[in-house]
Amino acid sequence: MTLTKTAAEVFAPTTLGGAARSPILGEAAIWGTEIEGATGLFGTSRPTCLLRRTANLAVPTSVLTPVPWTVQDDNNPSTMHSLSSDTDEVFLPVSGLYQITFKGFWAQSTSNSRYLTILVNNVADDRFRVEGPGLANDHTMAFTLARYLTAGTGLKLAAWQNSGGNLNLRYERTLLAVTLLGT
Repeated sequence: MTLTKTAAEVFAPTTLGGAARSPILGEAAIWGTEIEGATGLFGTSRPTCLLRRTANLAVPTSVLTPVPWTVQDDNNPSTMHSLSSDTDEVFLPVSGLYQITFKGFWAQSTSNSRYLTILVNNVADDRFRVEGPGLANDHTMAFTLARYLTAGTGLKLAAWQNSGGNLNLRYERTLLAVTLLGT
């Protein structure tokens, strides 16, 4: 894929906060200023859900395992996620272009491989998948993608590994963030 436009041609010359942009922008700079500061579409903020865990999750070998969430750092509107039922799923309130970001922090194991994926209405979508080999150190896998999705769609982060036994998806850097970019 070849990009045909620079960030300066696509984004406004100032951020939502009014700061001047550099003509060279990295993806982190774009998402950090455009998503976190977005307001106005739904009153004071866009539909956003940021979820994380407070304990490790033992992922059995060769079993695609949805990740249940124990903390909501953001859940607007409150119908996007529940801590009492369907704790592993985010429901989209409106149709639109969503940014989905997920990270998983795997415990070390040099055996075989592992991956993280998003289940869209309980079906694995390989456009939302990051995979890698076993490593000697704890390591993070992360992925961000923007995709048009319809109202009522359910999203789950799921983990899979084949180390031969349970492998911990550690809680420290495991998260799921879903933000509406526009309708």
